[in-house]
Amino acid sequence: MQRCVFVGIAMLCAATAGYVRAAEAIPALDDLAGDWMEAASLGNLPALNNFHGGLKIGSDLASVTSLNFPPFSQGSGSGVLRIGGRVHEAAWCRWYPYQLLRRTMLDGVQIECATRMVFEAEGVLFRLKLTNTTAEPKTLDLQLELDGRFRRFDETWSYPYPHASDGAFAAAMAQQGQVLLVRDAKSPARSAYAFARPPDRLQANGEKGEADWSITLPPRAERTVDCVLAIAGDDRRAVELAAGWAATFEATFQQAKDRWEARWREAFTPGNRHFSGHLPTLVTSDRKLRRVYYLSLLSVLMLERTNYPISNRVFVTCGPEWAVTLEYFWDTGLQPHVWALLEPVAMREHLKGWLAMDLHSCYARDYLSGHAVGPWYGANDLMVFRCLDAYLNVTGERAFLREQVAGKTVLQHIEAIALHGKRLARPGSPLGDYGGADNLLECVPTYIHRVPSLNAANVWMLRRAARLLEASGQKVRAEELRSEAARLLPAVLDLYVPGDGVWYSLHRDGSKVPLRHIYDFATVGRSIPEDLTPSMKKQMVAFVERELLTKNWLRAQSLADIAAAKSDRPDHGPMGSYDAWAAETIDVMWSFGYTDKALGLLHRIEELTYEGPFAQSHELLGRGHDARARIAHRGSEDCNAIATAAFADVILRALFGFRPELDEDLALFAPDVPRGFAGKLLHLRRGGKLYTISSGANGVRLNPE
Repeated sequence: MQRCVFVGIAMLCAATAGYVRAAEAIPALDDLAGDWMEAASLGNLPALNNFHGGLKIGSDLASVTSLNFPPFSQGSGSGVLRIGGRVHEAAWCRWYPYQLLRRTMLDGVQIECATRMVFEAEGVLFRLKLTNTTAEPKTLDLQLELDGRFRRFDETWSYPYPHASDGAFAAAMAQQGQVLLVRDAKSPARSAYAFARPPDRLQANGEKGEADWSITLPPRAERTVDCVLAIAGDDRRAVELAAGWAATFEATFQQAKDRWEARWREAFTPGNRHFSGHLPTLVTSDRKLRRVYYLSLLSVLMLERTNYPISNRVFVTCGPEWAVTLEYFWDTGLQPHVWALLEPVAMREHLKGWLAMDLHSCYARDYLSGHAVGPWYGANDLMVFRCLDAYLNVTGERAFLREQVAGKTVLQHIEAIALHGKRLARPGSPLGDYGGADNLLECVPTYIHRVPSLNAANVWMLRRAARLLEASGQKVRAEELRSEAARLLPAVLDLYVPGDGVWYSLHRDGSKVPLRHIYDFATVGRSIPEDLTPSMKKQMVAFVERELLTKNWLRAQSLADIAAAKSDRPDHGPMGSYDAWAAETIDVMWSFGYTDKALGLLHRIEELTYEGPFAQSHELLGRGHDARARIAHRGSEDCNAIATAAFADVILRALFGFRPELDEDLALFAPDVPRGFAGKLLHLRRGGKLYTISSGANGVRLNPE
């Protein structure tokens, strides 16, 4: 008995030591920060999130824009800072996961503004630091405009979330003149400004307020001005929050970092108290791979929202400008293994919510109201199917297939999704017709109707559904679905352009229109790799290298595409790419056997992350191979996007070979193929067990922990 106790203690110590070593491998948030960037060179100024909402910094030294804590939404910027009566632009800015820095130099005085959000609460913290770098005293007259126009919107939000644009606001003084309160006449929304140390003058002025200081800095001296903005649903609460945070500013400011850091580490801790799962820890000497992996996963946490009424674990599609309450099926389906590993409980409930909706009448679900949003996207079926498939394979929860949702079992829903493409077929061809540009890539006018990507995906879904049916004892039905896949496959392959590496779309007039687009490479390549010949794979990779890849980024559409001139949007057109397409490209290159090219592309992309995290898209500032890439804004592109977790998903699937199957013991994809890097993936969960995957000179190996 005593020996058993000693053995148990030894095992516990070994496991604890393993967790400690893993924790040491997780980068601190400061290690993931961007570099100082010249503000004028950026197309999209950095964004910040705190699990209840998000914001962007303005181009000046103090204002924030796009601030939202659903259901509260900002109607304008928070107000500019004037120095000597003038608004000065920030010369430099730097992104951190928990703060945004802006900086400029005026007559020997360095002015730096640090913006943080109160952790998991409806508040913003501003710290203005003034540093006299000269040997002479300097006097500055500061005037901070206090704009607190917020409105509460309880209805369904959509991609462009609602903003107040009228004059129904009034500012007033509160708490014996120490707090500025702004009221909305059309909703219970209230905002309040307070200061750690009172300004020389604080006054209300119509809809806004103003705070003034006259500050004299001795030589080499430094002074800070600390300000708080709070948003709430009534006067008392807004004033209390602002005054309380102002009174404890230093502690609240530090907590904004410390608690973000703690949440980050919880995401990698087995048995943590916040998430129902956890993410595997990557340990590697490959610095670029490490940064891409962890920044990709950081995008998930940046878009986690814990305060929405439909679910308290929502990973919204974008932020902070667009889709801040929505889960798009398409975007979410680009990182399904990450979702299943980190938050399986919420994923299960969200999938049931999706299946209860009409997936062919919308593109997203709003988590304020629970309602469907937007028109139908043709990719819905594939992405919902991917999420269902990943959930089942990662958790191993076979009972989920028998659960009833809207009068059908989950397995029946899976079968129906796989067969939906057949319902879209037109006479004369088994290919599904996915409608016009608005149902597909939106900005590409020729990417319409019977497209190769989603029809190849139909082949994959039919085969996957057949596998589940057979495992559930429905062998006859499984063979019927396999027959459907076999009937569809030749029609898909007939869309290939021999020797060119690209694909045709079959338009409704019977014409075959060539498509020189990354989406076909990514989606066909992932869906039917075993049906493509080696020469087809070689030609497809050559097309990507020849026409799409740039020095450290890619274009979604070739400049040689017949519709390139009419498709200029940073995400799907010829002058940039949706960030997740880069991850998908790496995945397909890897599965095609071009592992060195895939890893090389991942390494080159890492260079972009020093502007900030992966984003909705990066645009190219030129047509040449060496064109600079930056985070895009034009075309309604956002700073943060959940789909960028696709990089981590691909690192799991491709580089480490993690492709679990519901009806099989865990095995790795292509285990004997060397990966080109040394490293380990620790605490990888499959079902109720943890594993370590090691990559070395002889491939990858799996070991239970």
